[in-house]
Amino acid sequence: MDPETKQQLTKLENVSTDPQKPQPLAVDMTLVEYGSSSDVEVIPRIYGAFSQVDHFPMRTQLLPCGLPPTEDSNLKSELEKLLLSPEDLPIFELHKLQQLWPHQSDPSSLYHVDLKPNQMTLKVTRDMVTGMQQEYEEVSVENSDLTSRNSTSLKRSPIPERDRGPVTGQSINMPFWPGGFDPLQVQPTDIEETDELNFNTCELLTDPPNFGPGMNFDRIISSENKVEVSKSSKIPISEILTTDITWIEDDKSEEVIDNNSNDDDNQIVANTESQSQNQSTVLKEEIDSLVNSGNVPVAEDKPKTVNQRWFSRVNMDQNIDNFHTIVSDMAFEWPFELDVFQKLAIMKLEKHENVFVAAHTSAGKTVVAEYAIALAAKHLTKVVYTSPIKALSNQKFRDFKNTFGDVGLLTGDVQINPEAFCLIMTTEILRSMLYNGSDTIRDIEWVIFDEVHYINDDERGVVWEEVLILLPDHVGLILLSATVSNSDELADWVGRTKRKKIHVISTSKRPVPLEHFLYRPPDQKNDKDLIKILDSREILLNDNLREAFRRPTTTKKISQTGSKNTTRVKPKTEAQIYQFLIKTLMKKDPSMVPAVVFVFSRKKCDSLASSLSSTNLSTKDEKSKIKRMFNKSIAVLSDIDKKLPQVIWLSHMLEQGVAVHHSGILPVLKEIVEMLYQEGLVKCLFATETFAIGVNMPAKCVIFDTIFKHDGNCRRRLNPGEYIQMAGRAGRRGKDETGIDIILFKDEIKEIDLLNMIMGKPQKLESKFRLTYGMALKVLRVEHLQVEDLMWRSFAELHKQIQKSSLEKRMEPLQARLVSTDFDCPNCAVDIDSYCEKLSYYHQHNKNLQKILLSEMQAKIKGRFVVVNNDTHQNALGIVLNMRTNSKGEFLCTTFILVAKAEEKSISLKPKESRPYSTELFIPYGGCHYKIEIITENDIAAISKNSYKIKTDKIMEAHSGINFKENDDNEDVHAAMLELKKISENNPKGLQAVLSFSDIKRFDAAYTNIKSDYDNCIASMKSSKCLTCPHFTEHLVIARNRFIDRQNLEEVKFKLSKENLALQADYKRRKQLLESLGYIDERDVVQLKGRVACKINNSELLITELVFENILSPREPEEIAALLSCIVFQQKNYSAPNLTDALIQGMNIIKQKARELDELEKDYHIQVYGTYTDNINFGLVEVVYEWAKGKPFAEIMKLTDVSEGVIVRCMQRLESTCMDVQSAAKIIGDPVLFDKMIEASRMIKRDICFTASLYIK
Repeated sequence: MDPETKQQLTKLENVSTDPQKPQPLAVDMTLVEYGSSSDVEVIPRIYGAFSQVDHFPMRTQLLPCGLPPTEDSNLKSELEKLLLSPEDLPIFELHKLQQLWPHQSDPSSLYHVDLKPNQMTLKVTRDMVTGMQQEYEEVSVENSDLTSRNSTSLKRSPIPERDRGPVTGQSINMPFWPGGFDPLQVQPTDIEETDELNFNTCELLTDPPNFGPGMNFDRIISSENKVEVSKSSKIPISEILTTDITWIEDDKSEEVIDNNSNDDDNQIVANTESQSQNQSTVLKEEIDSLVNSGNVPVAEDKPKTVNQRWFSRVNMDQNIDNFHTIVSDMAFEWPFELDVFQKLAIMKLEKHENVFVAAHTSAGKTVVAEYAIALAAKHLTKVVYTSPIKALSNQKFRDFKNTFGDVGLLTGDVQINPEAFCLIMTTEILRSMLYNGSDTIRDIEWVIFDEVHYINDDERGVVWEEVLILLPDHVGLILLSATVSNSDELADWVGRTKRKKIHVISTSKRPVPLEHFLYRPPDQKNDKDLIKILDSREILLNDNLREAFRRPTTTKKISQTGSKNTTRVKPKTEAQIYQFLIKTLMKKDPSMVPAVVFVFSRKKCDSLASSLSSTNLSTKDEKSKIKRMFNKSIAVLSDIDKKLPQVIWLSHMLEQGVAVHHSGILPVLKEIVEMLYQEGLVKCLFATETFAIGVNMPAKCVIFDTIFKHDGNCRRRLNPGEYIQMAGRAGRRGKDETGIDIILFKDEIKEIDLLNMIMGKPQKLESKFRLTYGMALKVLRVEHLQVEDLMWRSFAELHKQIQKSSLEKRMEPLQARLVSTDFDCPNCAVDIDSYCEKLSYYHQHNKNLQKILLSEMQAKIKGRFVVVNNDTHQNALGIVLNMRTNSKGEFLCTTFILVAKAEEKSISLKPKESRPYSTELFIPYGGCHYKIEIITENDIAAISKNSYKIKTDKIMEAHSGINFKENDDNEDVHAAMLELKKISENNPKGLQAVLSFSDIKRFDAAYTNIKSDYDNCIASMKSSKCLTCPHFTEHLVIARNRFIDRQNLEEVKFKLSKENLALQADYKRRKQLLESLGYIDERDVVQLKGRVACKINNSELLITELVFENILSPREPEEIAALLSCIVFQQKNYSAPNLTDALIQGMNIIKQKARELDELEKDYHIQVYGTYTDNINFGLVEVVYEWAKGKPFAEIMKLTDVSEGVIVRCMQRLESTCMDVQSAAKIIGDPVLFDKMIEASRMIKRDICFTASLYIK
């Protein structure tokens, strides 16, 4: 030992090692919280490494593995000090390391432990007749370890209260297994669990490791235990009956009769036993007499392959006078007599059967929904009512709350009483609950889809399909819709998807018939301007229609770009038209108000309403009532908001009896308009199309300002479905005998187009299913679910689902034939299958080749020799007389073909594809003859390079309209036959001068590839070993049939596979993109970025990239909210905002990221439904920024020309987006961004933008 080391040891020995007590509360440690899992770990302080307490926080939050740590200016210096000064390590500070840590006992902490799931439960045994409880039995609980994190079963344990989260569930939960999906297959175990081990069948180990010889389980089967199994597939029926009767007798003999019972009871039991034995004996004799042989074959269980219809159309003409007898205990009563379709629907609901009610507008579909809600209340279960838009949800919440009391509302920004038995929500909320595995799904008995024809919506229709696919099996379905033309098709898809029969109930006529009028006012104004063209019996009044089209108008026709012709009405003239029309309707007896005027422009709605500002439609009492209700309703607004221009303007218009209803109106004002309209205080309402979809408020009269609208792409006429949806609002049940529909004839339209719109069939419901990144990621995180499962069950794939059973039935004989057609031939077994494949490819390439050659020399083909090879000719030489093309683009060549004399009669040739490849020309030995046939490029094997001096025109002329046989002596025909025979004899191995690519001077890569494949097929066939087989021709026919069967089998398998899905290619490309960005790995396992994207409900990739690239976190909360507004604001026309430098910089970064994603999608050839660049819109960035900074609503309205209602809607959607980003920050462990998003939500969630709905107060 060197002296230096001895010196150090001496110093250490002299150090005092007496234990020291720590100072109170001087525990040098820290808590480290991991952001991805929220786990907390205790880390002791390292002395010497961190000398300053300020640099050692008491609680630290770390990012998960894979992300860079937060920036720390002192980190580098502290790390250098730690690594470069090892003498400061605590191993040299023994007096500190020997510090004692006093322990304080806490026995009460042992009282609270996480309980293991219960392994046993009590099962009630009931009497099968009376249902009374008999006894309790303790049974084991299956799958007690299943939770929401590892199972999709409904039997999994409920989520604990502390982890339950919101009623919509959490993204870490797995969804429940969807109904209609094949059940999960449990992996079989090697040894079946039995009560007793069978030593004769189990593979038992004998020697434990490192032990000596163990027990030897010899498999000795005694003769007594041997059971002879008959190889016959028939079982004697007498043995079956004997066994059954013995079981019955044994069961009866085990009955114990109470010793205290009287003799009469014993006699009854004895008589019953005797009677049972006699019946069994008689049954045995009757069955034996029906079976001749006494043996019955054992039938194998096979799946049914018949195309089953999964819907049934209910007969609306059936007699239901005994309705109250069938449904004696009604769950809900109404003060009026129900219609037939309502009674039929209730009868189906009582049986817990699924219904699709397609009824006319205002027919009373809500009665079906109300009865389902009452049934859920009676059964102590839950019911979900979904609607397409928030306004309808709010209205139904008020109506159902007044009726049933315990009702909840779940929308994007409102949650009221989420534990109620009746939950009203938008379809998007229900989709989130299904993906997140909310425990509320367990208790749902019914889901009511109102306005289910909204599945036709281009943007949101996919939501309805996802929800219908994902609903569990125990949930009943009630679909409510207006009349659609393909209700059976939709019902069949729903039933086939959920494996449930759907009963379609529809109405044949409206409860209140409609009358349709044209209003085409001339210069003189009178009552005759209102012309009826269709009466209440749907009878067309042709005379009136012709008169309406002949009348002059005050409008002037103008021309627009393209072929469109329309008319323009001066604003002054238009105001006069409405003033006169409304007054005319009010003077009618009975009055034709209230009237709803549908206008397809928000600005025009306001201008038309303003034109009636001087028209007084209300009485003094009505004005007073309107003013009281209006002032009471706006009491929820602040004093400054009450003075908004829109509030003041609408207040004045309402007092006149006029109102507007569109998305540009503030939500609270829209609700005031709806309530006043329901009270009958609004006489004339100008509304957009959404009023007909989202609000159930019928009118006496409906007026169409125009029948043209702009759908975002072009200006077009209303289709019949859109017209019927809006026109159906006319006619109030119980108040009006007929509903009035009036069309203002201001547009140039053809008579036939007008009638098609009014009387045409509603638009067919079509699938709008599309893939989204959010859908893919949410499904990929579930182990047993695949995105292909959703694609296969989409409405778009219905025709493939219908064909599935027939394809499976077709596959069985193909597989059987392939097994039975094997033959043993040493020569052919090597490559005859390859020869068949090459032969098939040869014919395909030859067809393409000849088509190219014919297209290049159309004018020079006449008079050339061709080799004809088809099912009736084998390499027969012919002359082209004429050529033309058909509508399919095929070349049709009229050809003079050389045949044998005997071939005038039909001779049998094998199909072309079953004949070996050969170029030998057909030579007619003996007499020769000819045929003139029309052949295609598929029948031509070769074309001569040169044309010959054959008088083709003479031959065509000689055979035009005359039987060919009568022209055998024609000189030109005879010369042609001799020339063909001569060339065939001189070229027996094939036509030498064959036209090729070089002759037509074509050297394109596409054409040379075809020629190369053509030559390779010929070379491969010539080198095949199977040609040496002496029976090759016969074997080729067998091999060819087998090749066809194999192709057909592959085709069937492909049609049944997921590769045949319409969106499969797009899905694969999307997965590749997600993998390249790190959302999933190569095994399709969802990574951290994918988990974050699952939390985002709009523009998943863009927001996720912004979060992970730390673009949002360094900015202020108001800036983050302003920049995120580009995601939710969709209006294209707006005034340019005035932005700060920081906002401009953020806007440019987001635009650049959007362009990068667009380029990435373009590189992967992904089918997009709108680019990120087009979908982001920065028109409200300044407005949101100033609003978040605290400016009042009146001030921010001066910054833009966007309507008030659009701004409020944007703020509400923006708040939801901020919550999504907040959840993303929590997942990745970014506390800075998390806090900023909370602050951003607080800053924008105030005042008029988030005023509570009047319906929920």
